[in-house]
Amino acid sequence: MAGKISRVGDIKTKKFEAIKDAEVHIGVAEKPEDSEIGMTIGIYKQLGGPVDVVYGWDEITIVTDGPVEATINGKTTVCNAGDIIITPKGTAVTLNAPVSTAGIVITLPHLAEALKESPLEGAID
Repeated sequence: MAGKISRVGDIKTKKFEAIKDAEVHIGVAEKPEDSEIGMTIGIYKQLGGPVDVVYGWDEITIVTDGPVEATINGKTTVCNAGDIIITPKGTAVTLNAPVSTAGIVITLPHLAEALKESPLEGAID
């Protein structure tokens, strides 16, 4: 298996049209074609507003530009650059970005697979 370098400037983000109350964009770094890696690594941008999600996948978000208010199990924490949000499958989360925020996202399984049969199906290739 060959490795691959993905540069942030080369990752094209796409707006999640199914999210109506906030503007959220995500871009996925391409995985090597011969890889069996079943996860997504990408970038996340939230340009304001709240997003309520019940995760159908395991996700780790590393905040690179904050703040973002993360409410998990009724507890709200303000996350800033360098903070890590861990959301196991089935976790209900509200992410509220009072200003533009960004992060690196790692999901398991690959997000395109995880979004099947959800309102966000097709948002990620």
